[in-house]
Amino acid sequence: MNRIWMILLAGVFWLATPVSSKSDTAEVEVRVTGLRSQKGSIGCALFSKSTGFPMSPAQASNVRKQARGTSVTCSWSGLVPGDYAVSVTHDENNNRKVDVNFLGIPLEGWAVSNNVVPGMRAPTYAEARFSLGAGQKSRHTLKLVY
Repeated sequence: MNRIWMILLAGVFWLATPVSSKSDTAEVEVRVTGLRSQKGSIGCALFSKSTGFPMSPAQASNVRKQARGTSVTCSWSGLVPGDYAVSVTHDENNNRKVDVNFLGIPLEGWAVSNNVVPGMRAPTYAEARFSLGAGQKSRHTLKLVY
């Protein structure tokens, strides 16, 4: 009988123990600058792996803000420590996609973490990646490219 009580008591303590504390999680804050207009919205996507980076936000944690003022801030909290990359777009016509020309070059503003701007190709996750440690708040300022 004592064994059953010990198992039940251990289960109660296990359920009451938080999975992670606030100090174990990380935060990311991205300040987007260089807006050429106040039209539309800014879409910020936080990727934890290379799948879908940089233009498939379905594979990411997304924040959408109205394009107002000279800058917009997107943030995420409660993140598991690890590697991340951010992709940002200025969806000026609010059609929820990045409009491109016949060569596939974006017609609307975009940026990725580390402000990577490769020549004639999309930036890679490896180029834009940054690491977050437990309890760390990572701040980035990204300038839109048009």
